[in-house]
Amino acid sequence: MGCGYDQPRELMNPACEECGGACCETMTLNLGNVLTPDALKWFELHGKPHKFGTTLDCRCSMLKRGKCSIWEDRPKVCEDYPVGSEACWDAIKKRRPHKVEKLKYLMNKEADAE
Repeated sequence: MGCGYDQPRELMNPACEECGGACCETMTLNLGNVLTPDALKWFELHGKPHKFGTTLDCRCSMLKRGKCSIWEDRPKVCEDYPVGSEACWDAIKKRRPHKVEKLKYLMNKEADAE
């Protein structure tokens, strides 16, 4: 399920809009294919292992009031983030536990509409 990150902001998945960027505060990345062994070691020492890569707890400096302030020029990793994935739900549960049920409803509603 996509969030519409590859589309204009007005077409964003309603669950992403409601969430306000949990993935922008806790990001899980598979960096093994893109980093040197030394850089990968740094990320592993500063992050937490996750079966999909390394999880980093760091708030993106471009997240303003729950919205990306550089939407049109955001990094590809943000555009490609797997919305509804296990990593996405881990970030939601950690950063937005009070919104879990509402976000489940919105994601299911969006999936049914597709």
